Amino acid sequence: MKHIYILLIAFIHYLPIAAQTVFPSAADQPVWHLTEGNPFGNPGQLAVFVLPDEVSLCGKTWGVAQHSYTLANGQSSAPSTIGYYRQVDQRIFFRQTSDCNDREYLMYDFSLETGDSVWVGIPGLNFYTDSVLVRVLNTSTFCSNGVERKTLWLAGYVPDLSGFFPPIEVSLQWLEGIGEIGIFSQHPFYSGTCFLDNNCEGGYRIKCMQTLFG
Repeated sequence: MKHIYILLIAFIHYLPIAAQTVFPSAADQPVWHLTEGNPFGNPGQLAVFVLPDEVSLCGKTWGVAQHSYTLANGQSSAPSTIGYYRQVDQRIFFRQTSDCNDREYLMYDFSLETGDSVWVGIPGLNFYTDSVLVRVLNTSTFCSNGVERKTLWLAGYVPDLSGFFPPIEVSLQWLEGIGEIGIFSQHPFYSGTCFLDNNCEGGYRIKCMQTLFG
């Protein structure tokens, strides 16, 4: 586990100076480059990006998050949509589809402080719930290349309503300007990805991120 923290420190140190908002917008044209690990070997490369044009859905304006895969053999997939997101102050909301009958979820809230609790959405987390109550364990702020960034460590438990299994621990780490960089899954749109026990066959690790500004 130690080598993971070392990689994160190196990654954070070289983040672009322009990312000064709590989460990149469509205007920033962000691209996250991730490695997807799996138990079968041949890890693939994943590019997560936001389309330059926002869309109007259900009376609100949303950014469109997409991704494309590049396999170890060099084959690439066509881009597909992960979901839609919008920012309200220091909160980021997410929805998986354009169907207004579907829910939108809180994905990030960078206004939280140590001891605060909040429900975050992880659709498909398991068969019984699409949200989990997490508590902020700690926060810190540091300066990276002249930019103040806040980090939050959060944890919670998903009860197993079937009674056959122990509760599932959910551990998150949010970094301003980047997203989720925790041990379990480093993915900026974690609410729209395979997470923990929902039939995951691998995990994600952020290699680097770039925006229109650097």
